[in-house]
Amino acid sequence: MKNNKYKIIISNKNLYREVELPSDAISFKVGTTQDCDVRLDKDLFFDDVRLDFVNSNDDWTVMCSDKVFLTTGDTRRLITAALNHGDTFFVKYQESSNDVFALEYMVDFDSTSRSFEREISIAGANVIKIGSAADNNIVVNSEYVTGDAIELVKQSDGYAVRVKSSTYGFYKNGVKTSGAEVLKNRDFFSISDFLFYLKDESIWTEASNRVKVNNLKFVDQRTKNNYPLFTRNTRVKYEVPTDSIGLLVPPQKPTEPTQNLAMTLMPALGMLALTVVVRGFMSNSSNKSFILFSVCSMSMGIITSVVTYFSSKKNTRLIVKTE
Repeated sequence: MKNNKYKIIISNKNLYREVELPSDAISFKVGTTQDCDVRLDKDLFFDDVRLDFVNSNDDWTVMCSDKVFLTTGDTRRLITAALNHGDTFFVKYQESSNDVFALEYMVDFDSTSRSFEREISIAGANVIKIGSAADNNIVVNSEYVTGDAIELVKQSDGYAVRVKSSTYGFYKNGVKTSGAEVLKNRDFFSISDFLFYLKDESIWTEASNRVKVNNLKFVDQRTKNNYPLFTRNTRVKYEVPTDSIGLLVPPQKPTEPTQNLAMTLMPALGMLALTVVVRGFMSNSSNKSFILFSVCSMSMGIITSVVTYFSSKKNTRLIVKTE
């Protein structure tokens, strides 16, 4: 089927990422390198990983970078593969053959709007069978459903799900389930391209000839409203922000000290000279001690001023250099 939108699911024990492949793109890169359209966290991998997706008339092909390869679980090492809805690959490192992540490719059924206009009553039914066979209570028919068989078994807290056969898996509220699940009131569930909504003792779905009902009462309510509305989990929805980015004003460049060393030392040098002159007119020993003390104090002041001046200039140069 052409004009579909496709998505890939990348997953391992530390990563789950859904990526929508742009239908108008010729190529699309996913990986850890800087040229990728979708960047993965490099810290989650031992080496750089990149997958190139190439679009040709709505048919997608995937190609690996030189450090990884694809496999479907057998001994073949694939560098490139044509993609079909429902394909699952394992991406592995070339050198060690260790797993990188699992890659799933499928039609993005969630990208289309859905209507829930057929109300199917399940009151009094202990087991509801849904599938492609004609003897099911709800028969679904599309190119994406082949031999699917699902049973909903009523219990005290809802409906237990038994997946007997499923081409592409069973989804509850947009998440693919792998084990036992229980559907509760107001849950959504899907089988391939069919979406259902459980409310009270009814199952709601689209009103079309793709869905047939056996041995259950139903009514088509063709009303124009937006309820119920299924919204994909926000953790797998990505939106490029369009807000303008404000620029931070850089701090003002520091300037070198403008004080003159000679002017800084002039008061201390003047006092020192005056002390020496006064010393010549005094002969008393006590005065000598006082003058000696004054000379020492002023000398320390001169040394401190010189050290402070050159230290300030050095720090200013370092700041200017680092910026």
